[in-house]
Order: sequence, then C-alpha cells, then structure tokens
Amino acid sequence: SSALFSGAATDAGEPLVSARGLGGFSRATRARLHAAGADATLPPDVRDAIRSAASRAGAPQNPTLDIVREHRDIRAVNEVIVQFFAYRKFDALNSTSQLADVHFTFNFFDFPASTSRPCKLAPPDAPRGEPQMLVPKGAPTRSDGGERAGDAWFRFKVDGNGNGTGDKIPDGPDAMHARRCAFVDYCATQWLSVDVWDGSSLMQHGTCSIDLTGLLRQGRDSAEVMVEAPVLDHREATVDEAAKGRRRRSALAAARGEELPAVDDAPGAGMARGALLVRLINVGRRPDRSLIPSAQGGHGAAGNVVRVRAVPESGGVLAATVLGGAQIENTPPRQASTDLAAATKTGIAARRAAARADARDERGVLKEQEARKLSRQQRLREIREGKPLAREAAAHGLEAEAAAAAPRLEFAESEVRAKLLADIDAARRRAKRAAVLEKLRSGISGRKVIRPSYGELCFFEHEFKSPADRDCVFEVRCDDPDISLVASTAEWRALRAASDLSAVAPGMEDDALAGNRLFLLAGESLKVPFKFQSFDAELAKDSDSSDIKRGAPDEGLHLRSRAVAVHFVNADDGTSALVLHVDIRPRAMTVARTFRFQTAENEFFKERLPPPPGVATRDASGRGCLAVRASDPAVAATVVTTESEEDGEVDEVALRYKCGEGSVAFYVCVYADSFLGKLAAVWRVFVHATPKVDVSSLVGQSSHASVVVQGGVATRRVAAFCSHPDELQVSPDRLTLPPGALTELQLAFRPLIPGRLDVAVHLVDLEKGELVHSRLVATDARGPVVSKTFDVDAAPGARAHKKITYTNPYARPRTFHLRCTHPLLLHFRPDRLDLPAGGSRPMGLTFEPAEDWERATRGAGGVRGGPAEVLVFINDEDDATEECFRIRVNADPR
Repeated sequence: SSALFSGAATDAGEPLVSARGLGGFSRATRARLHAAGADATLPPDVRDAIRSAASRAGAPQNPTLDIVREHRDIRAVNEVIVQFFAYRKFDALNSTSQLADVHFTFNFFDFPASTSRPCKLAPPDAPRGEPQMLVPKGAPTRSDGGERAGDAWFRFKVDGNGNGTGDKIPDGPDAMHARRCAFVDYCATQWLSVDVWDGSSLMQHGTCSIDLTGLLRQGRDSAEVMVEAPVLDHREATVDEAAKGRRRRSALAAARGEELPAVDDAPGAGMARGALLVRLINVGRRPDRSLIPSAQGGHGAAGNVVRVRAVPESGGVLAATVLGGAQIENTPPRQASTDLAAATKTGIAARRAAARADARDERGVLKEQEARKLSRQQRLREIREGKPLAREAAAHGLEAEAAAAAPRLEFAESEVRAKLLADIDAARRRAKRAAVLEKLRSGISGRKVIRPSYGELCFFEHEFKSPADRDCVFEVRCDDPDISLVASTAEWRALRAASDLSAVAPGMEDDALAGNRLFLLAGESLKVPFKFQSFDAELAKDSDSSDIKRGAPDEGLHLRSRAVAVHFVNADDGTSALVLHVDIRPRAMTVARTFRFQTAENEFFKERLPPPPGVATRDASGRGCLAVRASDPAVAATVVTTESEEDGEVDEVALRYKCGEGSVAFYVCVYADSFLGKLAAVWRVFVHATPKVDVSSLVGQSSHASVVVQGGVATRRVAAFCSHPDELQVSPDRLTLPPGALTELQLAFRPLIPGRLDVAVHLVDLEKGELVHSRLVATDARGPVVSKTFDVDAAPGARAHKKITYTNPYARPRTFHLRCTHPLLLHFRPDRLDLPAGGSRPMGLTFEPAEDWERATRGAGGVRGGPAEVLVFINDEDDATEECFRIRVNADPR
C-alpha cells in the first residue's frame, strides 16, 4: 500500500509529475497520511490500478506532453479521482486564527458544481504552517480508533454518455471521442479552481488553482499526481482590491516589523492564506464494445461482422425453382414443405426490408406479396400431390392418362417458375429504384454534426457546387436564427484561425456573398462558411426555481438539441439545389472559475475583473481583441481599458448590475477575439445583496457604530464573524437572539490604510451551523492631517534617541496615548502622557538600528524603497486622533 504514496506517476518508467504549487508533498507528510489510512479510502478498483502501475515503475522517461497521443488512446474512458488530503494555515492579513473546519466547492470539467462535506482539521492544535489532515464529518475511524484521512474525494467518469445533466448523445463513438478530446484540451490548458470555505463563519476563506496536466496519461494505464496548491485571498480577484490588498499587507508588515513577503503583482495573485494538499488520479478504461467503431466504420463492436449470402442455398424447392433444372419430384414432400416455408419466410423478410426503403405504403405491399406467396405455395403443394398419381397410372398401364397428365404438370411447374422469376425481377426493379432515389438524394443533400456548448461558436464550411448548366444566383435560407452565414472576409479568416485552420481557404474571395445570395458559374463550386452560436439556454427539468438558481444553476446552462435544414435555393426558378441538414447536439458548459461578491441592497453592483490567465488581450497590431457576454440580459458586461503607469494600457472585464433585495447569479463568457469565435473561459458570478451600514474613520484611530438585529421565530444562540478581523471587531462575539426581539451589536473599525472597504458580518447558529443574519459594513477610511514633519537619521548598529515636546491645548487635564504605524521599529518613552491643563512634556522616541529600517523599507522584490515614513498618532481617551506627526527615517545616512 505504500506505493500509493510513493509520488510516482503510477506507470512504468514515469517519475512523479512535477506540479506547480508550493513544493509538493514532503516525505513526512506522506508518512503521516499513510499512517492515517488515506490509501484505504479509495475504491478497490482504483487502488488496484495504482498498485499495478506502481509495480511496473522502471527507468524515468521523458514526460513530453503529446496531445495527439491522448486523443488516440484506446482507453477512451477516463475515471478521475480528486482527493483532498490536508490543509496548512498561514499567518496572513485578515485571516482568522480559529479555522477549525473547512469545506470545498469546485467545477470539474463539464460536470455540475461539486460541494464536499464539512471537514475538520486534525490535529486542531497543530502549529501554523504544519499540515492538518482533512477528516470529513461522519467519516469512519481507523481500527485503532484514530481519525482516518483521505475520505474527502470525488469521482468523475468522462465517457460518451454525458455528465448526468441531460447531455446524453446517442451517436456512440463520435460523442465519446468528442468529449474525450474536450477533456484532454481542458486538462492541458485549464486549471481547476477550488474555493475553500470556513465552516464556522460560512465565509469563503480563499481560492486555489490546481494544474491538471498531471491527469494526462500519455498512453499509460493510470496517472497520479500530488500537489500542494496555495490558497489565495479571493477578495483580491478584482484589480482595485488587489492594489488595496498590497497596501494593507505593506502596512501590516510595517506594524509587525516584518519584511514584505514576495507576491505576484498580477491581479488575482495575492497573499497565500494557506495551502491545500490534493491528489489527482486518472485511471484509463476501455469503453463499452458498442462504443468502439467497427472496421467497416459502423458503430458496432469491432470484429462482429455478419455475412449474408446473396444466392439461396441449394436443396430447397424455392432454390431449385429459382435456379432451374431441379427435380421437384425428387425432394421428399415433408422436407420440401419445410424448405418452402423457410424460403417463404426469408422472402417475406427480404421484401419487408425492401419495402422500408421505399416511400410507398409498406403495409399494403407486404400484405399483397405475402398473399401471392401463400397462393403459389398452395398451388405448388397441389402440383406435388398430383405427381404420384401420374406415376401410379403409368405403372398400371394407363399410358393415356399419364401422357395427358404430364403436360399439365409441366405447364404448372413452368407457371410457378415464371411467377417466381417475375417476383424476383420486380424486387430488383424496386431495389434499383430505391438506390437511384438514394443517389439523387445524396447529391442534393448534405449532413453536418456540431457539438456546441452554451455561448460557444461552432464554425463549419460546406462546399456547394452549382448543379445548373448556366450562371445562377442562389439564396441560402435557414429558419434558425442561431445559424448564420459568415459574410465578412475578415471574420471568415478569424474564425478559421480560431478553429486551428489556415487563415486562407482555397477559393476564398473578398465579398463573395451579398447578404444571403451567392453567384456561381455553371458547375462552379465554392466553400460556404457558416457559424452557430446560441445564448438561448433551457433549464433542466429538475432545476430549482429559486432566484439564485434561475440565472446560474449548478448543472450549468444547456442548449436545445435540434436539427436544422439549410436550403440553397435557385433564385431564378425557386427550386432547391441543395439541403444541408445540421444536427445540433449540445455539450455541457465548462466553468473555469466562480466569483462571489457582496453589495448593498438596491444599489448598482460594479466590478472590474482581470482577463483569464494566459489570454492575450491585444492582437498583433496592438488592437484590443477581448470580448465578453453575460447570460443575464440585465447585466452589462463590457471590456474597458485603463491606463497604468507600470503596464500601460490594461484591458479589464467590467460588470454592472442594478441589485434588488435578493441574490442573483449569472454566467460570463470571455472570448479571446472580437468575433466571439474563441471561448477562453466561462465564469460563474454570484452577487449577494445584503443590508448595509456605513462607518467612517481616520487612519490611526477607531470609530464605533452599532447594528440592530431582529430575532426570528425561535431563540437562537449565534456567533458573530467578520471578513476583516484585523480592521473591524464585532462585540459581543457570542450572543442570544430572542424571538422577535431586537439585539444590538457593537462595531469598532480601525483602518490600516485610507480608502473604502466592504466588510461582511455573519451571524451563524452555533447548533445548526446555519446563517442567521448577514450585514455589509461599508467603511470609508481617510488619511490623517499631518501637523508636523521631522527627519531622523537611523544609526547603523545602534539605536537612535530623539525627543519631541507636546503641549496639552485644553483647559483641563487630559490623557493622551501614543501610537505609530511601525510599533516594532519605533518605541515611545512613555507611551502615555498625563498632562495638566496647558501643560507640556517631552515624549521620548527610540529608533531601531538602520539595518532593521532598511529591511522594512525594502520592497517585495528586494529593492530599497527610500526613506521610511512613520506616522505618530496622539490619541485621546476615546482613541480619537488629536494630532499626527510624520517622521522620515533615513536608513542610509551616507
């Protein structure tokens, strides 16, 4: 069982797939997981596949990614296991220190959204930075009574039968191959976004992105990869919040006397609040035999070929009659009757098959043929019964009677033989007619199968040849508004490039189409470009009808399956020259990431999001090529360009929505070209509208406010939580809500930096774990007014001491408290001033050595940031700022 945690890629010669994360699993962590029984939680067939592959491990091979090899793998069914092992907590800004249990939500490939059971962190008293095992609530224990890790796993089966949400396509191998190719491209280009939730506060703790390239088996039986993914602050997904987060971390690092940690400056890449340890497994399976294409190109199992003889077997009466020259009287009567009945049934079945291909009335034709057949069968029996009489008459010397009976028998046999040959000739004529009609139909019709998902553009071309012997104008007509012609040559080239085709097609001309009209010479052929794109989705029959589900259900949005006919009509005589049948077989949508926002009720929701990672927002000529579309028509989704001093012009996705009193969810489709031809990502966006309370304050002082909460129908014991505990405190943190009564909560806001900040406050039922009340605290922090500025040179290797005299301006005694933005680098002696009315007293300031100040002023990239600016706050008894001094500390006095 230790092979499960060997870190191998679980096949011969393949080492552990290197996953991008925080460094992967350590041997100590894997030993703890193995001791906790994490290998016993997987299904037996998955464990056997991993052990079998690990036992064949040999010399390392080159892990070069080959997409074509994945597409051609005979193990077309992929069974994927996503297993959550452990979590590591980091000391980060506004991160709760009481994280005791978590749960996860994510969207894998085209499957519905998945939610894990609540998982407690074990052991609960582990130091920060140490892995804590994820133990789902209600999970079985080990045989020794200890807690078992590894029970938080999900299983996904990627085959040709859809994802369980209605996308079941009946065309077998083609559907399976199309979904397999989409899955391979998803693993090679996309990341799995997992949202981590705090089980106590019911607030999102962060989000992490997991690289999926390790799921590509590359011809192996199975693949395994272990990764430790950083959990980033999800609130820094927007451009504005990412900039505010960097400033807050800088202010908090200064207050703690720490060096600012190195983080990515890109939007959406903030400070890690933790790390998630995950294992990904992919076991390849052979599909059902009915889904394997046969050698003849059919949909049956390979090798199951049935041969049908075109000539009847010899020995029967019908065969002898057809072939001619057979001695009917030499066949035993009973055997002849049996052969004749079998031949009759065979003839009826053949005629039924031919009649189904004919457009005339099948039932009448079959009944008429069967009646004629039974009549001839009866006649043949009469003839056979008459032949013994002729032989008996000849034996008794009645030559005259025998001579008279012989011509009649020969005539009857000739009559039956002629009728059989006439029937065969008629059947041949009908088959010839059906073949000619089928040939004619195939010449004037075509068929195309497309598999789009919601918002995805499917581009296809059909070569049309003019059947007329003169120059003609043809009109392209289609009743479905989602299928249209590509009239612009620029769009045609762009869509071909987005479909991985050459930008120029043979015979491509500028302005080849005039609207829906096409001019062709006699016998000329031309490729006609089409596109299909639909935003008209239908909900599943069992979808929830609540507001939050109506716009963006967990199952995603699905298109309507249908068949559309496109007619090429001769404009001169109105005849149809060609009919193109387009079969639309939709696929389920793939959600790349989920965004959740809270805003005030009855206000406009406005956010700007960065484009998906790796998506180019500018083309070769420098023009913007990003485009967006929202599933809800009430949501305005646009692409805006902002000026940045560092990056120049930056393209962002802007969302705007007029909120009511409830919550709304919708999807946003992001395209990498202006023609909406290349779907780069699909986002799921939640907007929760909650009651709002406003609080304003100055940096360096505390402001207080109160919130009134009304109880429900029953008494509840609740706990209070907030999303930014380093800047907003809620008291009391435990309280009882009497039924129907009003309860007051006290809020204390002490900002770190100037600016606006939305803080979420949750009241959670301690017994049921349900959200009882939610409130949005909209804060506005302003910078203090600086009255005096001082310059100080820090001494290298020694502390520097300075004094500043302060006078009480009031006519009564007052007490003042001294605070600053760098409390670990600047100390006060004393930190409290008790001054009489109009009295003065010097306050002593002690500065740490220059080396400490130099580390504090060094940026995230190790670059010195110049002199450090320290704000000194002189606050009164209510923590209100009376006066503010600025001190510039020069850490390099040379």
